[in-house]
This record gives sequence, structure tokens and C-alpha cells, in this order.
Amino acid sequence: MYTWVPFYQELTAKFLSYTGLELLAILKQLDIEGLTEKDSKGQIIDLTDIDPYSFLSYLNKYGDQRRILLLGQLKQLLALEATVPSDVDGLPNAAAQNVRLFGDLKDRKEGDIEKLRLLYEQVEQDTLTPALFREVLKIYKTAEAKLSEALFYHKPDRYLPINGQTKPWLAKRGLSSSYRTLEGYRSILESVKALDARPFYEISEAAYLENVASRKNMIRYFCVGTMFNDTRDEQLGQFIAESKWMNGYGEEDPDAFDLVKNIPVGSKLAAKVTFNPGNGTFGVGITD
Repeated sequence: MYTWVPFYQELTAKFLSYTGLELLAILKQLDIEGLTEKDSKGQIIDLTDIDPYSFLSYLNKYGDQRRILLLGQLKQLLALEATVPSDVDGLPNAAAQNVRLFGDLKDRKEGDIEKLRLLYEQVEQDTLTPALFREVLKIYKTAEAKLSEALFYHKPDRYLPINGQTKPWLAKRGLSSSYRTLEGYRSILESVKALDARPFYEISEAAYLENVASRKNMIRYFCVGTMFNDTRDEQLGQFIAESKWMNGYGEEDPDAFDLVKNIPVGSKLAAKVTFNPGNGTFGVGITD
């Protein structure tokens, strides 16, 4: 477990020497999707800049299998010495629809990306100031949970993500999860350290497993597609007749296939039958 930690330590130490364009070039070499934004007219354009934290978020918007595969590719691209990880235990997923820590060109303010880049530099050099932390939290698309996850990606031994997985864990132990300042965040971290001597990345995984265990008796609902193949053949009648839903994804799409395999036994499926133009299949999404 936690084989990703030493890999991330070497990987993240390299980013200070990379420009935004160089980081984007690496993401393109990895075939990362979604490297676009909207301009002031609402037109889709290619990203021309990115910060290291958003780079890390792009790596983590996929399922576990794809994330590990990407790290293997990065080892080759960047000539890293660390062993390719065999797991991503405790490493939070980034929200695929809200992956960056800055807004589109039409929404962001001048200097937003530069502030995130400076944040990365200060964290790497262990000189983070309350003033910069406060300014970064003002950036559109950056909130407390997202910022703490980004800091955890960067330094998983120094920072704990305060997100949907760890908040119940903290609450169960009588600890606060609310903060708006660096001092407040550090106070939470110190409280966790006083209570639990494990590294933060182990606590992150423990919180996730605790949440999974608490949901064992909870019925979960998933929205599933019913039109498969390029011709969008409707399969709903067959599914109802056989009382069985068939996955439209194949193993050639490891992220989607991994998501479907992880639907808990006993979950209820809601069929999505609304037709949307275009090729492909409908996705599977957790709706609880």
C-alpha cells in the first residue's frame, strides 16, 4: 500500500522547473482529455497555461487503473527513478467536471494561475504564507476542499485533504473540518496529529474505508444507459424482460469498466432513456 507516495515525492519536486506550456505538453502526451476552456465569448479554446496543482488534478480525475497507468507513462517521459506505483490507496480522485483550480478565461482574474504557481513554490520550499493562502482561496474554482486535496497531492506527509471522505472521519472524532485561513487549516492538522500518529496518507485511506463500511447497509442508486453501440440500439426492453442490465462499456475503456465493476451488490439501477445526439454510450453515475 501507499506505493504512490515516494513516486509523487520525486514527481512533484520536478515541477518548479516546468512552465505552464511544458506541463500542458506533458498532459497532451499522456492523452489527457479536457485541456480546453471557454473564452470571453463562450467559445471553446485550447488551454495555454496551467499550474502544477491543476496538472496533478488532471492526473487524478480517472479511475485507479488509469491513474496507475499514467504514472507509469510519466516515469518514462520524465526519466523518474522511483518505482511505478502498484496502488493509489488514500489518493483522492479529482472531480472530472471541475478539475482545475482556476476558472475559464472568461471567469478568471489576471494573476490567478500565477498565484497558484507561487503557492506551489512556497509549499515546495516550506515557506507558505497566510497571505498567499488567503488569496488563493479567493480564486474562482478554488475552495477549501479542493485546495486541501491539491496540497495533499503535493505533500501527502504534511497535508490532509479536508473533503467528503475525511469530514465524516473528523466529525466522528469530535474534530472540526471548517477553516478559512492557513492558521485554521494548520490547527485541524495539529488536532489530527495529536489524535492519530499515522501519516496523513494512511488517515486519508482509513477515512475512505470507514465511509465505505458505513454505507454497507445503504441502498445506492445508479443512473445507467440503455442505448449501446454507435447506432444507439435501445436495450431497455431486453433488460426489463431479463431483469438484468448489461454494461455497454468494454475493457478497452478501463476507467468506465472499472467504475461499473465497483457498483455495490444490492444497488438499484435507474434507466436513462433520453436520447442525446452523437456517437458513444451513456455513462454510469452515482446519484445518491
